[in-house]
Amino acid sequence: MTREESKASYAIIRHNIRTYESGGVVLVVKGKDNAEVRVKHFEAGQSSEDRHAGWRYFIEQTDLKVGMDPAQATHLRQMKLEIRESQAGPDQVRVAEVGTAEVCRVKCCTTQIGAAQVRAAEVN
Repeated sequence: MTREESKASYAIIRHNIRTYESGGVVLVVKGKDNAEVRVKHFEAGQSSEDRHAGWRYFIEQTDLKVGMDPAQATHLRQMKLEIRESQAGPDQVRVAEVGTAEVCRVKCCTTQIGAAQVRAAEVN
């Protein structure tokens, strides 16, 4: 582990791998090793029904304050994500780490066309 990883803050985030629903930040801790240990604690205390429903935990390096209120941390993290997405170019590919798997999302330059627009395009 690097010195940066041992001194950095990490958010532990709960999410559902089946529905892609976010459960938000559950804890902000100092150090990657500490974060990984805490994730194992959360997973060990998780019911089999909860796990079967798709709920998992992952860590993310953050600038959030260690020990801050989880609801406030979730709100700040969401605001930062929305700002980043609004500043991304229309054809830009973003990669987000979710646990050990990398999920790529492409924001296309085209948007969904509403039904009224489709009908108007067919008429013209």
